[in-house]
Amino acid sequence: MGKAQEKIERLQAVLAHKEGDRVAVSDNFWTGFNLKCKKKWGDEFDLYRHADLDYIIITPNMDPHIKPFEILEENGEDIVLRTGFEAVVKRSGTAPMPHFESFSIASPEDMAAFIFDDPADPRRFFSAGDDQLNGVGDALNRNTPAWNDRVNAYKDYFAVFGCVCEVFQELGNAVYRGWDR
Repeated sequence: MGKAQEKIERLQAVLAHKEGDRVAVSDNFWTGFNLKCKKKWGDEFDLYRHADLDYIIITPNMDPHIKPFEILEENGEDIVLRTGFEAVVKRSGTAPMPHFESFSIASPEDMAAFIFDDPADPRRFFSAGDDQLNGVGDALNRNTPAWNDRVNAYKDYFAVFGCVCEVFQELGNAVYRGWDR
């Protein structure tokens, strides 16, 4: 039995409320931690394989507009950019998380008028590029490898899950912006 199949069976047992051979584990690692590991153990070091996780989450480009980041300001380690979500984000070299400065959608009317790129656009899965969810975190990661390349790199070793934004998350964002008042 291959590594991935063993981990898939472990997850199936968990989902069926059965006792497995061990607790199924996964994690997401910050870019900074990954870079420190690579500095210590070499550029080929893969933290996900080293941790022997059971599953990994790999997201395609979910930006509503598929486009490179637009750099608005750059000052040393501080950078302000616009993403395919049409959000203006400040990424600081000293901060663990980016700061959202503004959004192109400021009202329900703006949301109603917003036009999304085709969700089935092959670039979401088969092209490298910038995307907010994979590229803006504790570091700015440009030109994320294509989703299918990332899946293919791990499919024989892990159970691979995809992830997409959903309505509940977007309703929460609307409440956060005060649209429920």
